[in-house]
Amino acid sequence: MTRIAMKISNVNSVLRLATALTMVPLAGCDKDSPSDLTQIAGDADTLPGDSDQSFPYTLSLIGTSPISVTFGQSVDLRFRIVDRTNAVVPSRTVLFALTGTGGTLSVTERTTDALGVAMVRFTAGMGTTTISLTATALDANPVIVSLQIRGEAPGDLRVQVSSAARISVARAQIYVITAASGTLPEPCSALLAATMLPETPYLFVQSPIPGQHTFTDFPAGTGVAVVAYGQNAAGDRVAQGCDDGITILADGMTSASVSMTQLPAVFTGDLDALVTLNLGAALPQPYEGYVNTVTEILTSPAGIAAYYVLIGVDNAGFTTFMDWTPPGATEERQATLDEVLANQNIFGTWRDLTTDLDNELTTQLGEPYAAAKALGPDIRGLLSSFDVGSRVAIGELSETVANQWAVDESYQAIVYTWDQSCAVGDVGCARRPFVLDETGYAPLHAGYNVLTSYAPTTGATERYRAQMPPHLLPLSYGAVVMTGVSELVFPSVCDGCQNLTDVMQYLLDCATLGAWLSNWVNDLVGFSIVDAADTQAYCEAGVADVATSLEDDVIAMTAADAPALEARDANNSGGTFYLVDTDSNLSSDQLRDLSMVVHWVDPNDAAFSQDVSSPVTGKGRTAATDCDADTDCSAEQSCQLLASYLEVRALETTCKKAIGTVAGGDDCTQDNQCRSAKCVGATGAKLCFAACATVADCGGASCDAERTTLNLNVVRAGLGEAYGRGCAAP
Repeated sequence: MTRIAMKISNVNSVLRLATALTMVPLAGCDKDSPSDLTQIAGDADTLPGDSDQSFPYTLSLIGTSPISVTFGQSVDLRFRIVDRTNAVVPSRTVLFALTGTGGTLSVTERTTDALGVAMVRFTAGMGTTTISLTATALDANPVIVSLQIRGEAPGDLRVQVSSAARISVARAQIYVITAASGTLPEPCSALLAATMLPETPYLFVQSPIPGQHTFTDFPAGTGVAVVAYGQNAAGDRVAQGCDDGITILADGMTSASVSMTQLPAVFTGDLDALVTLNLGAALPQPYEGYVNTVTEILTSPAGIAAYYVLIGVDNAGFTTFMDWTPPGATEERQATLDEVLANQNIFGTWRDLTTDLDNELTTQLGEPYAAAKALGPDIRGLLSSFDVGSRVAIGELSETVANQWAVDESYQAIVYTWDQSCAVGDVGCARRPFVLDETGYAPLHAGYNVLTSYAPTTGATERYRAQMPPHLLPLSYGAVVMTGVSELVFPSVCDGCQNLTDVMQYLLDCATLGAWLSNWVNDLVGFSIVDAADTQAYCEAGVADVATSLEDDVIAMTAADAPALEARDANNSGGTFYLVDTDSNLSSDQLRDLSMVVHWVDPNDAAFSQDVSSPVTGKGRTAATDCDADTDCSAEQSCQLLASYLEVRALETTCKKAIGTVAGGDDCTQDNQCRSAKCVGATGAKLCFAACATVADCGGASCDAERTTLNLNVVRAGLGEAYGRGCAAP
């Protein structure tokens, strides 16, 4: 009965409210009178009771009316009941009702709490309108609240961008990714891992860093995430950062903060390194035997001929010139060539014949003979101290392992130092490069994994240490020896000489020497025991024997199981090198401070090991792309000249980021104007350099092999200048 009475009472209250409303138009005739219910109700939206009746309780809104509610949003309305003494009234039922269809209520009635407060939640719809909420309670005045439902005013987003990267960030590309109201874009973890961001109209390039930018007019309630990509001064992306979980506030400023961190270093790619080997005085067999024989022949060709002639005479049964009893032996026998050369004072006849024959050859051949003999001491230096051009290709492992990378290393070229016929100090002449695949010795390969670790140093913050495991050097030492003697030593003795047989036949013309040798032997014994034909045959047999012996040595040197060089130190390390990013674009472009301790090993003898005292050292840079013209490069690059990594008098071409804006072949006055970084030509008629391989690359102009020069003395003192091929002026 109590509940029924309360509802009847509420009906009476509504009737009283209706009576009051019938009185409003009378007041509304006054131009200063309020024009709607809200204004009548005042800030508290509390309607007074009948003029002749007073309510024992007062119901009021805690807050002010009208109340603005945005589309889809909710607002909590609280009402309080007090008695005439202004004391709060708990446990009193308050009824709620809406006039209009602009939203919904969480409840239709609520009992006041200990503070006399009853709360109802209103949730707005999605259309612009104004509706009323009426709150009533038994023996209390009704309260009407005006609810204005509207879309939110747009808001702004202020993005603060900073960088924690080691590489200096010059600017940041700021992307604001949005989502529908009430939702959020993908989190930062997904956005930063994506290969492409969602399309967005909100993009700004901020410079300098740190800095901030304000984006305006976002629909209120929009969910956003902010991604920033940091660039270095050259425009390379080097850092990134993100802020997510952001909702745009209505008619106000929302803040986002992005701290960019440096992206991972990139090691993959090809580098070319110049590696220096100094193998010292001792080489393992069969290399030592071959080098010794070639050296002995060139140092004393007369001694070689004298040995074989005297051996021939002894074998004819007349003499025992070359017999001896070796130390520790008990029987006499013929000495070998090596034994004679090592014990020259014992073999007096051989020594005397060698001296006289040497004088005769000097008379016959003159300066070329003396020059050939002088080559002997240089041969060991040529073949024991040299540089190799190494291609170091770094790639990812098939299965990712933290900080480990796959390396394929191959030695592409050999650089010898051979200063015959060169002016003193002319290093460009003395350094002689030979590409291995052009000499019939295809490059070998060594595959291994390196472990990288961050290792900064003064002036090189982007420096990483690469630890190599023990590995064989990808080098056939037989190729080193054969290339050196056939391409440099033998041609230095005589034009057209390519092997030792050619050299011996040039220095020892047995047909011409036959008579001289027979006369010498016959004069020695005092009567005729040999004729010219005999000594000629003995001489020619000696030449053939040496040639056969050397041919066997060549086969042994170039065999797959010949002794090889292994990189391994006492700590079972294969050595180290450092990868350095000099232009701060995350990609390593230099290889520095390569160091390996190496020793000879024999695949056929696991116990054999011969240390090399000097460490192998090296340095390098990104491999050149060998472009022919700008059309071989991307739009951001040009085909540019650079010094050969072999540090010889030669240039390479590579696709590299353009320096200036002026295209090849167009007018210029200074280098930095040109995309190719080189302004060439006579004063007043200069053009930007344009690389070429053929006339077709030059649009009809000639392709000049000596279009420009680079000074290579800055690379290695004494290299001088090298020519670069480029399009000539039209």
